[in-house]
Amino acid sequence: MNKIKLTSNLDFKGVYFDNTQFEIPKKVQVDFSSARIRNKYIDGKQTDRIECYVLNGLYENTAKAVEQGLVDFADVKPIVIEILSESQDVENAIEESGIKFVELIEPKVKALWVNDNKPGYKRFKLVAKDLKLV
Repeated sequence: MNKIKLTSNLDFKGVYFDNTQFEIPKKVQVDFSSARIRNKYIDGKQTDRIECYVLNGLYENTAKAVEQGLVDFADVKPIVIEILSESQDVENAIEESGIKFVELIEPKVKALWVNDNKPGYKRFKLVAKDLKLV
């Protein structure tokens, strides 16, 4: 792992956090109807190759509380998840536009850039190698 110099400019784009500092869920409920595909760019031009899938998920317990009407969905903040490999399971789930529980394979935590009236790294996201439908 490359270490960051203390004199470097602050940029969280390529930095992974220590997983032990976070509650990383074993199962996540994902709404595949809101999934987005981000394509790779080469020399500023978009290609047909997939860079990642961007998904919104809920902790398993939170999803069950919403389902039982104990929590209003509008009050829940989703977990942003990026899946870094092309996956037929993800493609099929997006096509079906369903809500499914998944297990993330090799999840890591990164800073999430938020584009609002004061853009910056303000939240966290999970970045996983792949996922498994459960």
